[in-house]
Amino acid sequence: ILSNLHSVSDVRDFPKLSSIHNTTGEATIGLKLARFDNPTKTLLTLGPPRLTTLLDSHIFFLKELPLTIHSGNNTLRILARSNKVFTLFAAINTIAFQEVFDDMLRTYLILLITGILFSFLIGMFTAGLALKPVKILVSSARAIKDESTGTLHELPTNTTTLEINELASVMNEILNARDRNIDTLRDFTADAAHELRTPLTILKGEVEVDLRTKDLSLDEKEAVKSNLEEV
Repeated sequence: ILSNLHSVSDVRDFPKLSSIHNTTGEATIGLKLARFDNPTKTLLTLGPPRLTTLLDSHIFFLKELPLTIHSGNNTLRILARSNKVFTLFAAINTIAFQEVFDDMLRTYLILLITGILFSFLIGMFTAGLALKPVKILVSSARAIKDESTGTLHELPTNTTTLEINELASVMNEILNARDRNIDTLRDFTADAAHELRTPLTILKGEVEVDLRTKDLSLDEKEAVKSNLEEV
């Protein structure tokens, strides 16, 4: 505005220039135009009466400005500029700026909280997908053998994770080796029991024959019976 005011005759252009260059948005602004050599003498005022009255009724010195004044629930910012011909004072009600700042702060907090919640949900979903093969492996390991049918099961090796598949393959090899060793031990035990059963049967038969055919004393019969029970 001041760059277009060069002489006293330009004062008539002040309202038009003010409306063109007012870029304060929704903020309420009051303007006071005064002579540079006599800032106390008002040439023209524009804006809400409350603000222009404040500018016209107070003497503001350039060295004191900018200045902040609190009036009720409003905060007023007093500014001034000079071009060596005129001095232009401005009183701006910053409540609109404060409302915009508060709205921006609320929006930021909402976006922040929403972003945190969204990130948490995405993290939970991703973790669930990543741990799904592990859960399948754990459940399969718990059911590695069906006790009701005796059916052997192997850990699945077709999950979506290559490392889990490799681990399942190694564990299957270990379990298969264990089963083979158990089968070998079971066969050995059965063969050993069969080999021992035959001589024990023969010995039992001989002891029973001795009890029936031989004339043994009472003590000998008791000893033979004890041996028979052990057999």
